[in-house]
Amino acid sequence: MNFTEIFAEYYSMYRGQGTSIPAFGDREYTVAIPLANNAIRKWDRADGSLWRELFVRATDQTTDDWATIDRTLVDGTVSYPAPSNMRKPPRKVFFYQGGDYFEVPVIDPDKMAGLSELSRAVSFLGGANTGYTMYMTAALSTQYAGRSIDYLYFKKPTMFTTATTPAAIVPDMSDPNFIIQDMLVSRFTQSRNGFGVKVADREAKISLVNMKIEQSSGVPGQSDNWGVANDWGVNRHNNDIQL
Repeated sequence: MNFTEIFAEYYSMYRGQGTSIPAFGDREYTVAIPLANNAIRKWDRADGSLWRELFVRATDQTTDDWATIDRTLVDGTVSYPAPSNMRKPPRKVFFYQGGDYFEVPVIDPDKMAGLSELSRAVSFLGGANTGYTMYMTAALSTQYAGRSIDYLYFKKPTMFTTATTPAAIVPDMSDPNFIIQDMLVSRFTQSRNGFGVKVADREAKISLVNMKIEQSSGVPGQSDNWGVANDWGVNRHNNDIQL
């Protein structure tokens, strides 16, 4: 569902009418956008869940100038920008060239600070609200000069725009009904409709629980333990990785 469909369903439930649905620029539409974004934020942080829909690959991103900058390691350069939509840094960084690759685990900044420049280590400094920068030791920069960078990381959720119409934007979550029902909770609260709040809140919680169940169920016919043991696509038998 894109925002046009989400808004139409939300508005029909709130107003009890299926026609004359407002468009971008209308007061009702303007009020609905931040309500929908608030619902996305709740989903994003629900019980510390790391939603599988939000794991992405760095080289696939088009945020800011990430798609156009040169992500090839340069000897002596130890800092590289991360995509602006990064919420949590990756576990590993892959340095590749042709058919060869090397993987380096990402360590915490405090551990990075205690290492010498002769060590081979990489870390991410910054935060989800201010942005991240990838740092590495000089020895790593020299050894892997000429190789490209890639990694899997956990991104921020896609939000609905307010300055331009969000009509075609599709949210990341698997069940957008959570957005619709959470929007209704907010509107019914504002209009002091206690019964409406109770019903919408119950439906929102059901949607969230269903997404949590789906999140923990894994791939059909394949144990989640297998995915963990093989460490994000790395086959321990032949040390191959699918980038």
